[in-house]
Amino acid sequence: MLILCVKFLNQQGRFFFDVELLNEDTSYVHVRFWTKWSPPMEEMIDISKHYLGTWEMEVEELNMGIFGKVMFDNEGNYTEVYLDDEVFNNIEETDDYQWKYKGKIYESDYEIYEEELKRLLSKSVI
Repeated sequence: MLILCVKFLNQQGRFFFDVELLNEDTSYVHVRFWTKWSPPMEEMIDISKHYLGTWEMEVEELNMGIFGKVMFDNEGNYTEVYLDDEVFNNIEETDDYQWKYKGKIYESDYEIYEEELKRLLSKSVI
């Protein structure tokens, strides 16, 4: 399936690079790729319709304050859930190179992003 998706993307002349298969089994495929600037929504909708059906795409550009997930169905519909600026603006780095958010200490700021996204997704109607 990965080969079909990459072939499709290459035919579209899009900017997808460093495409790699990280995990594949009967219930789960994890593919990582890089694109220029923003999520390639048009291409992802086409992939949903032609190859994958229902699936999820994780999106992150931390320097721009973007961290979220997009859920697609096989008809090309999608739902986007992203962290808002409040999360990024309220994370503090401590003197001992840890991260503080809402009074809790974390080893990594990425842990905060994942925890907050999980919280948002649990509240989201998808």
